[in-house]
Amino acid sequence: MAESHRIVITSGTKNLLDTCMATRNNIARCKMSRVAHVFLLLAFGLGSSRCVAQACSISQWPACAVQQCSVPSDLSGAACCNIVALGVCIESGDCDGGSGDASAVSYLAAQCIAGLPVSRAPSFPPSPSPSPQPPPPPSSCTEGPEVARGRARADLQPGQPLCTIQFVDPVPNLQIGNNLISGPVVLAYQGTPVGAIAADGAARVVVRIAANSVGEQLEVTVLDENNQPGKQGVGWLSSVNGSERLLTVFVTAEDAGTPMAFAVYYPPSDFSRGSADYGLRNRQITVKAVSNTYSGFTESQTLTILRPPVVMVHGIWTNMVEAWKYFKPFMTDQRFFVRTANYDMPGVINSSNPQYPSDVTANNPPRTNALGFAFNASTFVLPQIKDYLVQFRSGKYNPANPSELKAAAAQVDVVAHSMGGDVTRTLEQLPEYTGTDSFGIGNVHKLITIGTPHLGSPLATELLPVATADPNLCVRNLLAKLGNFSFISADIGWGTQNGGEGDLMGNGQVIALGGTFSTSSALQFIQSGSNKVPTAMIAGQATTNLSGLGAPSQPSSCATLPTSIESGLVGAFMPDFIRTHCPNSPVAQNFTTAGWKSGNMNGLDNDGIVPVTSQLNNTTGIPGQNLFLGVVHSIGAEEMGFCGPNELGPDGNTGIQTQVINLLNESTTGPDFYSLP
Repeated sequence: MAESHRIVITSGTKNLLDTCMATRNNIARCKMSRVAHVFLLLAFGLGSSRCVAQACSISQWPACAVQQCSVPSDLSGAACCNIVALGVCIESGDCDGGSGDASAVSYLAAQCIAGLPVSRAPSFPPSPSPSPQPPPPPSSCTEGPEVARGRARADLQPGQPLCTIQFVDPVPNLQIGNNLISGPVVLAYQGTPVGAIAADGAARVVVRIAANSVGEQLEVTVLDENNQPGKQGVGWLSSVNGSERLLTVFVTAEDAGTPMAFAVYYPPSDFSRGSADYGLRNRQITVKAVSNTYSGFTESQTLTILRPPVVMVHGIWTNMVEAWKYFKPFMTDQRFFVRTANYDMPGVINSSNPQYPSDVTANNPPRTNALGFAFNASTFVLPQIKDYLVQFRSGKYNPANPSELKAAAAQVDVVAHSMGGDVTRTLEQLPEYTGTDSFGIGNVHKLITIGTPHLGSPLATELLPVATADPNLCVRNLLAKLGNFSFISADIGWGTQNGGEGDLMGNGQVIALGGTFSTSSALQFIQSGSNKVPTAMIAGQATTNLSGLGAPSQPSSCATLPTSIESGLVGAFMPDFIRTHCPNSPVAQNFTTAGWKSGNMNGLDNDGIVPVTSQLNNTTGIPGQNLFLGVVHSIGAEEMGFCGPNELGPDGNTGIQTQVINLLNESTTGPDFYSLP
């Protein structure tokens, strides 16, 4: 080898270099002369500059190369190492017969680069921009992590698929706030691959398409389960962070380290498109990609549509087991992923308003189910909803997802009884409700309430003291002995919180800002909230059920479950026991068949605990649809002497569960749903 070489890239070699640049990571595939190889390597770091490289031999390697490439020059250290390594291989013939084999050059160059000082660390300019003309078909479809294997392009015939389509849940790794990261490399390699998505209208998946080349134009379409385009109820497509909602979008493949195109799929807002879907556990859509650059090449992939998870929220003075234990067959319906929220934790009274004597609290200390809306919403129910969404996404233990496909989901359907509906409406107004896990929309898809006091209950007001009197102290203490505490506020181990009964205060008809039955601030808060959710309301109305209360000195004709107060089993004698034990209490003396509605419910039709007007939030009741006659509030009401059935009893007794399923199938824009805060 001569003492030195002055190597110059001239315009005459430019076309040769441009041709081979596309395969610069695999020089051996580019069949060029030895000099062209030198020019190619110079193109990495030199451009049109010049360099002088001192001859080195294998016996001197890599010390000789490191010495000369460590000297500052207009050539990068890495490019210098590549040139010297190539020179050794070609000119000395010591590397694979003098062919300049790429693997040998790379091996020697890497040894040189490893010895360079920091100031001469490798520096490679970005790849050149793609040609504005459609590129020729490449030799194969490349792939990245978590992208399914493709087939060599040479093996494909027109009409056969290109590499693959994959659906990816972007939560949380592909998010920036409530938007998606738009960088192609991150979109290609991050996120959780899924095979299913909940029909909640809020979730979304990135549609990741392994393309044939950068710049390839693809037409992406969503099809129904019969592979038919243009159908409603199949969801929508958009570009990444695009505002469009279309059945077909056009995307361009980008350089993500491998050619990749991206779109975003949004599920339908409702699972059921009509009665034909009511009995389904799941259904499918297909996303199809057609290349507009390479004629005849197409790919498609199915995605399973699931019903949103259902979370049951119990009411005051009960728990997730007792509240729903007779709510069958719904709780075991194989179409639904059903979970129960619980806000029933034991506590110890540190302070309370009103106060309770120690003999009242000794055997049945208070529980968090006696505390108010906001505390239970933020401490228990909303975190549990988010946890259940994580479970649903895992694909495990979902009877509607027997293949255990990982799923994208952002929202749940809530079925709530009594105060549980108020707790749910409260959590809809919490800051964390509209978190990034729901893309800022909120975690509740639809809310179905049963017996919920949306406008309060006169009974809650009557059980609590007023400024100058406490006429129902005796009844309140009897209920507390059963573990049913009535608080305006209390500290039972979580700091001072509103009480549940205090939050339920209201006249049951309208929001009242003054007077005897003034509406609580908690109810005013949920009625004026800014986050609105499709809400359907179911009410029970006692009719002959009140006959069980009897008259003074008469036992109840209906109570079937004995209830212990102090040492006695009261059971059927509960109404008369309360009347006798609390002779000066208005609530007790009106605890009769004739007196309950007029004396304790302001003359309003009710389920024994909550007026119908409050349960329906002053909307119209239609018997058999949203109003169920001959039904009382709960098993607790039956224990107090009201005749059953109750709102959460077996469905053969009321029909309420059937209506819950109808509402879960109904569109969120259907006639039974109201947009309520």
